[in-house]
Amino acid sequence: MKIIQSALLLAFAALISLPLTGCGSSSTQTIPLTETIFYAHTFLPGNNGTLLASGYNAYGQLGDGSLNGSSSFHQVTTATGMTTVSGYSAGANHSLAFRNYTVWSWGCNFNGRLGVGDNPPTTGISAFSPTPHSLVINQTILDQTPVTGVAAGWVHSLALAAPTGTSQGSVWAWGDNSYGELGINNLAIASSSTPVRVQVMDPNTNTAVNFTGVKKVVAGGGHSLALKTDGTVWGWGYGRYGQTGKADGSNVAIPTQIAFPSGTTVTDIAAAGSYSLAVVDDANAGVTGEVYAWGFNGYGQLGNSHTSTTANATPTLVVDAAGNPLTGVTKISAGTMFVLALTDHGVYAWGYNLKGQLGTGTNELNITYAVPAKTINAIADTKGFPGVTDILAVGDSSLAKVAGTWYGWGDYGWGQLGLPVPNNAVAYLLEPMAIPMPQ
Repeated sequence: MKIIQSALLLAFAALISLPLTGCGSSSTQTIPLTETIFYAHTFLPGNNGTLLASGYNAYGQLGDGSLNGSSSFHQVTTATGMTTVSGYSAGANHSLAFRNYTVWSWGCNFNGRLGVGDNPPTTGISAFSPTPHSLVINQTILDQTPVTGVAAGWVHSLALAAPTGTSQGSVWAWGDNSYGELGINNLAIASSSTPVRVQVMDPNTNTAVNFTGVKKVVAGGGHSLALKTDGTVWGWGYGRYGQTGKADGSNVAIPTQIAFPSGTTVTDIAAAGSYSLAVVDDANAGVTGEVYAWGFNGYGQLGNSHTSTTANATPTLVVDAAGNPLTGVTKISAGTMFVLALTDHGVYAWGYNLKGQLGTGTNELNITYAVPAKTINAIADTKGFPGVTDILAVGDSSLAKVAGTWYGWGDYGWGQLGLPVPNNAVAYLLEPMAIPMPQ
């Protein structure tokens, strides 16, 4: 089976969203041969390093050994020895986690996105694993350097080695390469079911060399970003909307540096769908925690007070309703077509809002500038200091942690918020609800 990738990536960009029929139950016992539901499962950290999962599970992406969807958070299976994790990432229909030298992957394996070779297969009705498989990151793969990050995109995966030691922050990729997602400067290779090392062009020799010095990687629908220890940002993969920094909309088969205004220092990055984000400090303006965005802007997810379906390859400032730059951002999280930002003065949000995921208490379709997520901010105000301490945007759903309790709002039609799914067509929350967690 060949997935029609260009159409699906366009669906991410233009949000051609399929209605969530059958919202009363997300259980299934057969693997769908065509992916139509994306980013509908969620992970949260449990006690003592455990990993909790809830939501859509048609490909086994919850890692609990079944294909049954769940509307409550429960621990990912320990059958494979994955008792605790250091980090994790939820892709469109597959999942990644890591600890020390080991990466685990589970869920859908179309195009080899689990990175475990051809067992399970990469096509057909057996192309999935409901329990984690381990990729032992050892001397063969990451030169005995611990893993410090993973990122799961739509059909590709990334792993990052520690920025010190032999590998010096090297990046490894596996899965689809139709748009250059593997970063190996070779679009003739359609995919890889085992990790390959991401490369970069040496400006002195004009040859591809190992990409090193990276401290964070993130994955969008079909593109990737890397933040290096020197503060530079690099992009590669699907580039139709400029999300990799190329104004001509071309796909980028090898990491290419993205330019930011002089005097700014990038401190964090995020990506989703067909757009990209960076948190920066601006020495010229004397402010910290501004947000720059670039890529597809059909639903206002760039937060620059307008929408556009053309390529936006130049990072531009996210602004508030008055046109002033949003500042004081300490964390950013990107959903498929919307963004949550945690600031030193509350949570802000912008972009697509049909499921109420922006937290404004309404489902006004698009908001093209940063607005306070007043519903969760009001809850935080009642709890006192320190207010919201963590945020998570996934698909069309939002989560925030207040006084040790996770709250969820937005889409919950597949159980991705760990809350009971209604038996009617209205499967979204305009007001945050506390999420029950296992003891």
